[in-house]
Amino acid sequence: MKPSAILINTARGKIIDEKALLEALSKRRIQSAAIDVYPEEPLPSAHRLRDYAHRHNNLILTPHIAASTNEAVARASMAAAEHIRLFFLRKNGL
Repeated sequence: MKPSAILINTARGKIIDEKALLEALSKRRIQSAAIDVYPEEPLPSAHRLRDYAHRHNNLILTPHIAASTNEAVARASMAAAEHIRLFFLRKNGL
């Protein structure tokens, strides 16, 4: 990658070699990175990515909550309520 590259990972946490990423960032082999997915979610508070991001301004970490929009939460709530309703209808032979 060019030194001006910005790496963005919103696909899968395990596709990024974290050690190599931190080395590339610290040695300015790439300009910056933004990560939204991690091998372990939620990202542990003592994780090396968090530590680096707190000390440097070229790494942004965001929580993996893409599906947590107001609309998505409302749809999921309605789907859960409908499943509960159907469960009780079936249980009562209706």
